[in-house]
Amino acid sequence: MTYKELEELLDEASQAYITCDFSKAQAALKEAGNVNVSECSSEAYFRMGEVCLAASGDEAFEQEAAAQEAENWFTEAAKKGSVYAELFLGEMAEKQDPDFIEKLRRDAQVHEGAAFLLGSLYEEGSSVKKDEAAALKYYRLGYEMGDGEAACRLGEIYNEGLLGQARDEKKAYSCFKLAAEKDNPTAMFMMGRYLQNGMGGVTASDDEAIEWYQKALEAGEPQAENICRFLMQQKLAAQAAALEAKKREEAQRAAEERRRLEEEARKKAEAQKQAQAKALAEQKAKEKALAEQKAREAAAQKAASTPAKGGDDTKEKVLGVVLIVIWIIAGVVIGKIAMAITKNGLVAVIAGFIGGAMVAGAIYSKVDN
Repeated sequence: MTYKELEELLDEASQAYITCDFSKAQAALKEAGNVNVSECSSEAYFRMGEVCLAASGDEAFEQEAAAQEAENWFTEAAKKGSVYAELFLGEMAEKQDPDFIEKLRRDAQVHEGAAFLLGSLYEEGSSVKKDEAAALKYYRLGYEMGDGEAACRLGEIYNEGLLGQARDEKKAYSCFKLAAEKDNPTAMFMMGRYLQNGMGGVTASDDEAIEWYQKALEAGEPQAENICRFLMQQKLAAQAAALEAKKREEAQRAAEERRRLEEEARKKAEAQKQAQAKALAEQKAKEKALAEQKAREAAAQKAASTPAKGGDDTKEKVLGVVLIVIWIIAGVVIGKIAMAITKNGLVAVIAGFIGGAMVAGAIYSKVDN
């Protein structure tokens, strides 16, 4: 059996235990118990021991057999160099080892796992006298050394105000963050809560909260399932609402754009109409001005030609008078001559009349030429 296959069996056993499917958990443990200890790493065997140890505390299991199985797995893990396994073996054998606590205190100074285990013993009053201050001291020591279990427990203490500590969300968040980065399922779940509600001075973010809840769920934290599902439903509903709002906004913008284009077209048509009317009016004004100009020019031409005509008429009238005078004078002269010759007055009058007319006609003909 490969390490990956063993991991899958351990995950199956853990999940079955969490969901109280004890028969499935026992079957997975039994199958995992057939693993050749030379095939896998110390971490795999240590995890197997943890699962068996958890099962030993449940009445649905054969408690003594499960505890013995846990000890066997911790022993194999310890042979492969797991310090955690050694610590658990020491705790399980503490009644036979009076120096266990003292050894644990020494180990706690250099090993984060020992610090967390010692803090747990002081908090619970197991094998040592209950001492909240000492428990807090060793939890902090484990946290400073980067232990995920110690960081998570310290986060719970600050979050709930335990062991005489005032409730401090900022400190709790820092502890949960470190523990979550160490793949602690409880801390991952708490990171989700803090980010969901904007606690500990962090900015609320459902997206980040969902990520941590999903990580917690994958790591085996059952509390995360319902909350993760609820937040995902909320997120999907919010996305649907945002999409609907976006569609309405786009429809409104499209309607406004359509009205704007229609208004621009109307204004453009009106402007064209006004421009055409203006051009027509200007054309008519030009035509009228041109007609008036022509009329003025014609009047001016007529006015200019009128004095010349008047002069000719005057000359003709003067000429007519002169010719009449000449006619009369010539007629008198010719009549006297005829009278002297003929001694006949009638002949003299006729001769004078015709002779004067002939003289006047001759003069007119000459002037006209």
